[in-house]
Amino acid sequence: QAWVARARAALDNYESNIRITELLAQQYGFRAYFLWQPCLVYGAMPVGPFEKALQAMGEDQRAITSVYEEAERRSVASGKFIFLGHVFDQVSEPVYVDWVHLAPRGNEIVAAAVANRLLPLLLPKSAPKSPSGDSPSGERPPFQIGLK
Repeated sequence: QAWVARARAALDNYESNIRITELLAQQYGFRAYFLWQPCLVYGAMPVGPFEKALQAMGEDQRAITSVYEEAERRSVASGKFIFLGHVFDQVSEPVYVDWVHLAPRGNEIVAAAVANRLLPLLLPKSAPKSPSGDSPSGERPPFQIGLK
């Protein structure tokens, strides 16, 4: 139960920081986007011997799991931040170099996930028509960054 209370307090603080940043963005004319990073001990990523060894060296997993569960709930409920805690759920290769830092492949996967979530928010709703006029609706096709 103590873990849950601490997780809620951590997310209360995080959401307070979001509110402050949103006020600054409104005042100074910029857009801010918030993302919750993935973590080795959260999600459904297939865990091999490498990841098991890393998890054994890591911090108390109950605390981290409690915070991630609360973050996932609040991300869905508020829509204020993008939760990336499941970005590796279908990845079977190692993506961490230690229990918190990503290897190049992990960074590539996260970068693609971030781009796929943010690009629709950043790109204009309609693309200008081409000189040949081949886009009568002016709609931009869906954008998806793939991985090699």
